[in-house]
Amino acid sequence: KKLSVLGCRAMDLEDLDLIFCCVTGILQAGYLSRLLLCCSGPRIPWQTLSSWWHAADFQVDPRLTKDLDLLRCRMTCRVWHVASFLSMGRVLLQQLRLAFGLLGTSRLLGEFDFLTILGMAMGLVLLWRPSVIRPQTLDAWYVATSLISIVALIPVVHTDARDVLNLTFGFRIFFAVLTKRNWCWMICTAAASTQVLWIAKQQGISMMSGFLGPVLFVSFGVPYLCILAGRWLVYDNIMLRAGLQQKAMELGAVSSLLLVCYDAVVQVDEALNFTEDSS
Repeated sequence: KKLSVLGCRAMDLEDLDLIFCCVTGILQAGYLSRLLLCCSGPRIPWQTLSSWWHAADFQVDPRLTKDLDLLRCRMTCRVWHVASFLSMGRVLLQQLRLAFGLLGTSRLLGEFDFLTILGMAMGLVLLWRPSVIRPQTLDAWYVATSLISIVALIPVVHTDARDVLNLTFGFRIFFAVLTKRNWCWMICTAAASTQVLWIAKQQGISMMSGFLGPVLFVSFGVPYLCILAGRWLVYDNIMLRAGLQQKAMELGAVSSLLLVCYDAVVQVDEALNFTEDSS
C-alpha cells in the first residue's frame, strides 16, 4: 500500500510538472509573438523603452518644468512631515516604555530608534525652514538623507533585517519617486537594498528559502518597479493637467471669437446639456 501511495504521488508530481511546462510554454509563446509583432511595427521596442525612460526621468516640456519642480518639492515636504509625525509617535511610545519600565533587559529595534531620531530632526528642520527643499537642492537632500539613513544602521545588533525592510520600504519608494534625476534614486535604492541583504547575512537570516534569484528580485526588482510606476504616474498626471489647461485656453479663445460674431454663446456636452451659463 505504501508503494502504491508513493507511486500515485510521483505520478501526480509528474502530471503537475507537465501542466506547468505546457501552461508556461503557451504564455512564453504569447509574449514572443507580441515581441515579434512589435519589432515588425513602425515603433520598435527600444524606442518604446526610450520613451518610458524619458518619462521616468521627467523630461517634459520646459514650460512645465517649473510646475513639476514645485510639485515635487511640495510633495517631498509633505511626506517628510508625515514621516516626522510617525517618528514622534514612535519616540513617545519608547518614552512611555522607559518611564514605566516596560523595556526589560533589551531594547527592541535600538538602531531603528536612532534612525527615528534622525527622521524627527530632519522633519523639524523642514518645519522651521521649508525653503531648504528647492528644485536646486531636491536631489542633494534626497541623496544626503538616504546616505544618513544607511549609515545610521551600521552596525546593526538589535534590529532585524526584515524589520528594516518592512519599516523603511514605503518611505524609500515615496522619496525616490519625487526625485528629479534617475541616477539619484537608482544608486540610493541599490545601496539600501544591498544593506538589507548584508544585515540579513550577518544575522543568519535566510530570505526566500535562500534562492538567489527571488532574493535579488524582491530586494532590487520590486523597489525599482514600484519607483518607476510611481514616476510614470506623476508624469502622466502632469501631462494630463497640461493638456486640460491647454484645452481650457483654446476653449476660452474660441468662445471669445464666437462672441464677436454672435450675440450669445452657450456650451453643451454630448447630451446637449448646458455646461456653463450663456455668455
